[in-house]
Amino acid sequence: NVAETSLTVPRIRFVIDTGFARISRYSHRSRIQRLPIEAISQASANQRKGRCGRLGPGVCIRLYSEADFNLRPEFTEPEILRTSLASVILRMLTTDLGAVEDFPFLDPPAPRMINDAYHLLFELGAIDTNREPLPLGRQLARWPLDVRLARMLIEGSRKACLHELIVLATAQSIQDPRERPPEAMAAADQAHGRFEDGKSDFMAFWRLWEYLKKQRKEKSSSQFRKLCKTEFLNWTRVNEWFDLNRQLYEQAREEKLTLNKEPGTHEQIHQALLSGLLSHVGHKNPEDVSYVGPRSKTFYIFPGSGLFGKKPQWLMAAEIVETSRTYARINAVIKPEWIEAQGAHLLKRHYFDPHWSRKQGRVLAWEQVSLFGLVIVEKRRVNYARINPQEARQIFITGALVRGELNTRAGFLENNQKVREEIEELEHKRRKHDVMADESVLYEFFDARIPEEVCDSVSFEKWLKRLGEAGRQQLYIGHDILMQEQAGEAAAELYPDSIEIGVQRLPLSYQFKPGDAADGVTLTVPLERLNTLEEGQLQWLVPGLLRDKVIALIKNLPKPQRRSLTPVPRFADAALERLRDVFPAPLLPALAAALKAMTGIEVDENAFDEDLLPDYLRFRVQVVDADGQCIAVSRKLADLQQQFGQKARRHFMDRLGSDYQRDNETDWVFGELPVSILTRDSAGHGVKAWPAIVDQGEAVGLRVFDTAEEAAYEHQQGVLRLLALQLGSKLRDLRKHHGLSASGLLAWSAAGSPESLIDGLVHSSLVMAAGDRAVAIRDEAAFRALLEKLRAELGPLFRRQSGYLNQTLKIWSEISKQLDDDYYNRRPDVFNDMRAQLDDMVYDGFLHELSPARLEHYPRYLEAMAIRLASVEEDPRRDAVRMKEVEPFWHQYLDLLEQGRDYDEAVDEYRWLLEEFRVSIFAQQLGTRAKVSIKRLREAWKKIG
Repeated sequence: NVAETSLTVPRIRFVIDTGFARISRYSHRSRIQRLPIEAISQASANQRKGRCGRLGPGVCIRLYSEADFNLRPEFTEPEILRTSLASVILRMLTTDLGAVEDFPFLDPPAPRMINDAYHLLFELGAIDTNREPLPLGRQLARWPLDVRLARMLIEGSRKACLHELIVLATAQSIQDPRERPPEAMAAADQAHGRFEDGKSDFMAFWRLWEYLKKQRKEKSSSQFRKLCKTEFLNWTRVNEWFDLNRQLYEQAREEKLTLNKEPGTHEQIHQALLSGLLSHVGHKNPEDVSYVGPRSKTFYIFPGSGLFGKKPQWLMAAEIVETSRTYARINAVIKPEWIEAQGAHLLKRHYFDPHWSRKQGRVLAWEQVSLFGLVIVEKRRVNYARINPQEARQIFITGALVRGELNTRAGFLENNQKVREEIEELEHKRRKHDVMADESVLYEFFDARIPEEVCDSVSFEKWLKRLGEAGRQQLYIGHDILMQEQAGEAAAELYPDSIEIGVQRLPLSYQFKPGDAADGVTLTVPLERLNTLEEGQLQWLVPGLLRDKVIALIKNLPKPQRRSLTPVPRFADAALERLRDVFPAPLLPALAAALKAMTGIEVDENAFDEDLLPDYLRFRVQVVDADGQCIAVSRKLADLQQQFGQKARRHFMDRLGSDYQRDNETDWVFGELPVSILTRDSAGHGVKAWPAIVDQGEAVGLRVFDTAEEAAYEHQQGVLRLLALQLGSKLRDLRKHHGLSASGLLAWSAAGSPESLIDGLVHSSLVMAAGDRAVAIRDEAAFRALLEKLRAELGPLFRRQSGYLNQTLKIWSEISKQLDDDYYNRRPDVFNDMRAQLDDMVYDGFLHELSPARLEHYPRYLEAMAIRLASVEEDPRRDAVRMKEVEPFWHQYLDLLEQGRDYDEAVDEYRWLLEEFRVSIFAQQLGTRAKVSIKRLREAWKKIG
């Protein structure tokens, strides 16, 4: 530093020149004052050399080569080329020296530096867009300060804090009076730390000023000088501070600025400071400790700042200087709204996503505010009508009137929405978006009627009030406007709003949402009516979709059959003609029969797989409780009935059969019992029900059922129980004289108790004696007549059944003895097959589950097994061949049982037909009950489905 001054320092004889110096340079792009270390010019090197030869000869040692010296520029670049020109240009503009571009500088500055100065002056409000000085600019030019500092003083007068601003402006005009000598840095930091403010380095200067002013007043000149030295303050700079402060006070009085009598607030002071530092603001970078400022410049808080390490979101800096890094010196925390207020003339506002707000009743948009690329406000809602009233009106019409999103008491909106819903329902039914008119049609409708100035709900309501009731009628929209021309309407019979099942009607709803779970037709059914639905009737869907369903069913047939049914739509139409009178019989068998009649091709109804159809071609069944709440939804009725069938039956009995509920009866007390009744649910809808007597163990009761089949079965069991109760003494006598052999009962004891076997025999005889007549008993006279017949017929029938059972037990015990462990070791395949066959026929309780007429054939079935056992020993290979014929049919039957399939009439028919097939294979000499073959077995299996 000594070598760079013109002072003569005695006794210096040696100078060491490194060849480098920090040279101040101003960057017009980033508005940053840089202090880079650069190689000095030849003139500067010669000046350094002269320091050691001022009073006598000396030696200069240069730490660089002579070649390096010769390559350096002859002179240092003039300061006018490397500093901000804002103050110079403003002074020239206000003193009529002409344009700076035309001034004959010895070293004219670059155009980019001149443009930067103009931009800064415009930023400070000193010139207008034509680069002409404004009154504020002429005022700034009269101040002997940097133009930024002068701008702060003018704003301080406006904000009633000029007293504080003069102090802070002069503090920035001089070199920092605080010293930090290397040998006492900690002590200096401690002394200076008394004045720190956690939010502002500027306020640290103000506190220091207040302290020095007090001490200067209280102490003598020498004492004050000693105080400054003790507290690491430069006395010379402090005096300069006081002198400059006095001069600016005089300048303020000359300018007739208002000096505040009350202390300025923190907000007032910093807003005034901000007026000159708008390009020195920064926002915290969320990814690190840096700050992003205007024009995308990045900087860091200087380590000596009181804000270092505190990471405020927004700050301003008195200066941003580039050394080893770009640092912000003398910082303060600010609020982004201060920037918006001070820099209003510099901000760029971007508006996006204008939209209608039903809640606020106006068109809103998002506003983004930025200062030289630095986003001050990321996203703020504003009234778009003030920005673009024409576009706001368009959005208002579209959102509020076309789409009906308007809070108003006017009746036209409710009417228009009702018409819209009716047309939308029509589209859902037709599954085509070809009914509702385009929104542009509705827009043109309202655009022609709404005045230009109406763009929100307030102005709209005022206009409506002026119209009167008669005038408002012009806003009512009819079907003719909302419906496209030639769109037509779906006939009510093609897309009904409800479907009739028996005597009840169930509501239908339509959704056209491909891929959505609710797509298609939804049938809503109360839980208590779930069992009244029949899969066969639901297969018909609704008339408007039936053709599409038939086409899809045919297309999903196996390829050989599908080839013969092309073109598919033509065959589908022909089939529909034949199906016209078949409803409500199940659709799939009827369609199979129709296609066969048309083409002669055998089409199995099981080949029509509804699971392969699109969802909208199958009913979506929605089950609701008493409160109308959905409890289950499925497109498979069987799954719903399996899951909720028992619960539905109980609800049906409790809700609809209160007049037909009796318990613990032992005689006929039911009068004349109708086969079916017509009752009504809570909504008043007609519901058909079937009363039946039910078995309660030691008594009978009366209930109503939701299906005729369930009622018939329960009624038969109930009547049988009531007959058994009335024939108590007769049945006890039969149990006592059962006629079963002791050896048979002894053999049976290994499988179950003799008592349960005898009870099963009695039950089987009673069922066989009553036959189907029990189902038809609906009054007391018929019951008494059947009771008397049973008294006469039951005995002989019981003895005949007892004889069949005796034969069965005898052969069964013999076969069981032969199928022992040793036999398994010798012929495991035969053992496993016959053991499974035997266990499926004879087990504990089999007489209760067996059709009574089937017992007559048991001896023959078991005899066939005995014959097989004997023939196996003679020719094992022949038995193996025979078993292979039976094995596929037998295994698919066992698999069916393992899957939990209901054991219905179709399964029972297949099972005993299979037993007859075994007789024909292994003991043909015994004969079969009916003709049996592999073909007949396959047909019986198809019936099972």
